[in-house]
Amino acid sequence: MKNIYIYLLSMLALIQLQAQKSDGRQLIWSIGEVEMTRGQEVEVRYPIRVAISDASENPELGSSTFRFFYDAGQLSGLNIESIANDYQVKGLNQSNDVFGDVFNFVGGGGIFAQFNIMANLENLVGLSTEPVHVMDLKFTVVPGTKIPLCAPLVLDNQSEQRKNGQITDTGYLMNEGGISGTYHLNHNKNALHLADDEVEHYLWERSAVFGEKVNRLSDRPGHPIRLKSNTCLQLRKPTLSVDLDLFDVWKASKDQIRLNWKTLSEFNNGFFDIQQSGDGVVFETIGSVEGQWNALKSTEYEFLDLHPLAGRNYYRLMMVDNDGSTVYSQVRTVDFEETPAAAVTEDWNISYFPNPSRGSVYLSSNIMLTNVDLEVYNTAGQLVIRKDNVSSESTLDLSGLNAGIYSLTLIDREGKQMDTRKITIVKQ
Repeated sequence: MKNIYIYLLSMLALIQLQAQKSDGRQLIWSIGEVEMTRGQEVEVRYPIRVAISDASENPELGSSTFRFFYDAGQLSGLNIESIANDYQVKGLNQSNDVFGDVFNFVGGGGIFAQFNIMANLENLVGLSTEPVHVMDLKFTVVPGTKIPLCAPLVLDNQSEQRKNGQITDTGYLMNEGGISGTYHLNHNKNALHLADDEVEHYLWERSAVFGEKVNRLSDRPGHPIRLKSNTCLQLRKPTLSVDLDLFDVWKASKDQIRLNWKTLSEFNNGFFDIQQSGDGVVFETIGSVEGQWNALKSTEYEFLDLHPLAGRNYYRLMMVDNDGSTVYSQVRTVDFEETPAAAVTEDWNISYFPNPSRGSVYLSSNIMLTNVDLEVYNTAGQLVIRKDNVSSESTLDLSGLNAGIYSLTLIDREGKQMDTRKITIVKQ
């Protein structure tokens, strides 16, 4: 951390030595229309723009040093792209993930980044009082991030925005400026002027205890006022969180109902809650299946209900976004006759021991079982293990299972369920 600040101060001193004192002009930096794009990865692009307060004498942009913070819990893979007029990026450095608490970033992590853009003297960027594009800061959105994406970037140190036409710079960095820029006048490339750089940024809520310089990890500048800000990012074109292609429900065996569904695409999708009802009015969640968050191709899902209700069963999917919003599927029904399972097994004495077990389970039965199949389901109703041709008085290897509670179901040659027992797997 100390080395970063030494580097920043030395770079600023170098610019000051090489540049003439500012004639009072300001370079005013801003972020243009931010674009979020969706492909195999979700990407966000921040266009960086600059204007000058006085456009007389043909001002042109020189070299500049950039310093900013970003939310490492939401953004990753920083790239500087689309740089105007073949200007060059030099000395990109990033800190460790330590600044999350400083700016109260939503994702919990925070990185300080800094780099220089070096002017192309053969083709300088012309400046005017209207912002011109300089470059893009491009990031990959961290999978699972809540969308809309709100204020994950602190470009410079602005807390108040414009007041009475003047930008107030409160100095969140040690040198009181997140951007140090230079400019040329009248096409004189040998004369370099150091600007009074200012940055337009988001609305910020000041912390009363903030010491006005971020030089300790205990500093607390404040946080964006997100409800009043227009900086929350969404895809330009609205997209369905889940494009549900099919949702089927059917009786898989005499004691099980299987649910299958397929999505054509997903975006910002957190998980599916599987809900069941006996009357079609009051639904209860009986399991959850994790979604893809972002998927451009079709994805198939399944869930096995091991405890259907007698009579008609109603099922629906509740699709829950990462931002907490929900959408329901259509309701599917299946009739389930109450089975005389007790009569079938009333003379049987089937057990698995030890229970709990560390993975090696002995199947015991007072009636000889041969050529039966064993299916093991987790608490979400998902089939995790299937063993064929199981017999009584045999040892089952379940050591590959994670610790938890599982249902062990015996299936006869006709595919009918013979018996279901629960067992607990523990790990040392």
